Amino acid sequence: MKDNRLIIIYDGHCVLCTRTVARLMKLRTNSVIESIPLQDERTIKLIPNGYGQDQLNKEIHVIDMSNGHIVRGADAVVYVMTRLPSFRLVSVMYRIPGMKWLASHIYRWIAKHRYELFGKTDECDSGHCRIK
Repeated sequence: MKDNRLIIIYDGHCVLCTRTVARLMKLRTNSVIESIPLQDERTIKLIPNGYGQDQLNKEIHVIDMSNGHIVRGADAVVYVMTRLPSFRLVSVMYRIPGMKWLASHIYRWIAKHRYELFGKTDECDSGHCRIK
């Protein structure tokens, strides 16, 4: 049986990230979407060799389990949007010339400053993100 899940690997210390993923998980989708904080031990089993913690900390990662493809940053956000009927139109706007460049630059700036802008949580430090 083919695994058609999308797995979102996000920063479990980031307030913006955790709230966004929590809201996303409540939306109707055309795919099975799972989310795992990068601080969770399951992340190590999902990512290929060569990925370091620093790389995972820089941006969100989405793994398409049907083909093993990994999408990062703004591209990952749009990749997930294509699976959400309520956001499909927004994902189409990404094809407008210059939008991908602009979205990537805005995403990287927000990701770099996410703790200053939105705060930091200790959920993962408390063991909330870990497998029991």
